Amino acid sequence: MINGFNAQNTLIDPCNSILAVPNNPTWVSQSDKIYSACPNVKIGVGTTDPTHSIHTPYDARFGQVKVDFNQGIGAEPTGFSKLFIKNQNQDAAIEIDQSGNSKIYQKLMVFQYTNPTTEVLKVYNPTNNQIAYLFEANGKNDS
Repeated sequence: MINGFNAQNTLIDPCNSILAVPNNPTWVSQSDKIYSACPNVKIGVGTTDPTHSIHTPYDARFGQVKVDFNQGIGAEPTGFSKLFIKNQNQDAAIEIDQSGNSKIYQKLMVFQYTNPTTEVLKVYNPTNNQIAYLFEANGKNDS
């Protein structure tokens, strides 16, 4: 192969990107990784019909998760939400257990801000359009 062409001057396309949907994408195996560089590839673990880039109906565990865009838990994220959690017929949406931590790590949440009028915590009831509680970064709170 020379410059993406084989000996017969035919363009080699490992992703079959001429088609609207990749057909049998090429997988690459290198030291400690396996991947497909083809666009629109959906990987299924425990499913033969993946609907997302990575899809599994089973539990998954990650050491760290970095979200560059919106994240939805239990629902698709709304337009302005970076993190959207839909909690329906279940216990608390967020549970933090820090038992056993030494004093230096006993912080439930840490918020960093650069604008003193940032709304740090806003409790809002959309059914009556009321703000039940608002805490701003400058220390002002309304309830």
